[in-house]
Amino acid sequence: VVKRAAVGITARDLDAATIKKIGGKPTAGAVVTQVTDGSPADNAGVNPGDVITKVNDKPVRDARELQAAISALEVGKVADVLLW
Repeated sequence: VVKRAAVGITARDLDAATIKKIGGKPTAGAVVTQVTDGSPADNAGVNPGDVITKVNDKPVRDARELQAAISALEVGKVADVLLW
């Protein structure tokens, strides 16, 4: 059995249109597009439209880096996530 960390979100790259819509900052990150009901992200108050810029103090520049950061988490451990 393989166990992987999961936070219960889907995300996409932060694009120029979204950067403009949110006022020009941040300029890198991953935009949350969906939050699974009852997931750790839902319980922490993460919402669609939030921009994740760091996981455990490591910068997240895009959705691929977010996925890698989540994959590196230990199952059952709490992670610090910086939202914009």
